[in-house]
Amino acid sequence: MSAFSNDTRVSTPQGNNSRRHRHRASRKQESYIATLSPVTQVQKVLADINNFDGSYHLRNWSATARKELAPNVTITLELLHNGSYVEVEVPKLAFLVASPVFADHVAGSPEAVLLRFISTEVDLEAVKAIASWLRKICSEKIYTNLPVPLDIKKALQLRRTARTLGMSQYVVDTIEYYILGLCYRIPDVYELVLVSEHTKDLGLVDPMLEALANWVGYLMKYHLVDAKQAGLYAEALTAKKCQRLLDAVCEWKVDMIHSMGWFAVYQKPWK
Repeated sequence: MSAFSNDTRVSTPQGNNSRRHRHRASRKQESYIATLSPVTQVQKVLADINNFDGSYHLRNWSATARKELAPNVTITLELLHNGSYVEVEVPKLAFLVASPVFADHVAGSPEAVLLRFISTEVDLEAVKAIASWLRKICSEKIYTNLPVPLDIKKALQLRRTARTLGMSQYVVDTIEYYILGLCYRIPDVYELVLVSEHTKDLGLVDPMLEALANWVGYLMKYHLVDAKQAGLYAEALTAKKCQRLLDAVCEWKVDMIHSMGWFAVYQKPWK
């Protein structure tokens, strides 16, 4: 199912003339691709993606190639937030490279100036974070990874949004930071629900969900939380919304955590 609706608005000749007039004075500072028509811009970037080995990840693009993606060339996205649609501007060509889901849609509507998301798994703040990061890496010489939010809910929303957009390769750090840090704390019951609701099993059990399941299983089996916390865990795990978490508990891994330690069980590569 597409993440976008068919409500795609395209630029008009009048709008194009207005933009040309507005940017004429700064044309000398624009990248070559920014001077092309919207259709030609999209065609060129799609051709670059198809012809460049490793183009699936912006880390493999040189600073010059990233700059040519013209972060000042934007498209407006409408996202559902608290019951109404909110507009967010993102760098169109950089987003084209980063998100194959977006690229597939724009390939059929290269003149689009506005697209509406219909997927509820695309979060407003996550898209804002992705847009800010794309502007940064297309304007600076050094490539930096998509920042991982410290807040667990925001991190999960960013990861889910990225996966919905086909950008899983950019949120691997989210998995690593979560799993590596999990063994140093006692998760709140709310986190069990949060991880259950914001993850999906794509062929394999989601690694974040699986790690949390076995950590909670370990804490409970070896009485490392008090009776009240254990009771709250048990109540949450019997709820329907946490069924996947309960199913992900693996007894031999729980015992291995006890006998050999967390990092004997959880190492790279994260799935």
